[in-house]
Amino acid sequence: MAKITAPVEYNLALIAEQAGQGDEDKRFYRNGELHVEGVTQAALDAALAGYDHATQAPVPEPSELEILKDALKTKGVLADADLTAAQTKLKGEAKLK
Repeated sequence: MAKITAPVEYNLALIAEQAGQGDEDKRFYRNGELHVEGVTQAALDAALAGYDHATQAPVPEPSELEILKDALKTKGVLADADLTAAQTKLKGEAKLK
């Protein structure tokens, strides 16, 4: 088993795949280290060295809060993504129902 130290924000699945391990059951992340079965240490080191976080980082899914803020902006409730105003507006609407 090979292992590297890498931040959790890195695209760890891509690094493992570039090292030669596409099976997600043969890799895990613990305590800041990516452990990969079935690849050499040299292959995993090379995959990390070739990884460019600026262009290969995973794209995070928007949170429920971000989705709500976007929806409220669209409806004109939020001018500057002011969460406090949005919460006040939502509480007021809930009381009216």
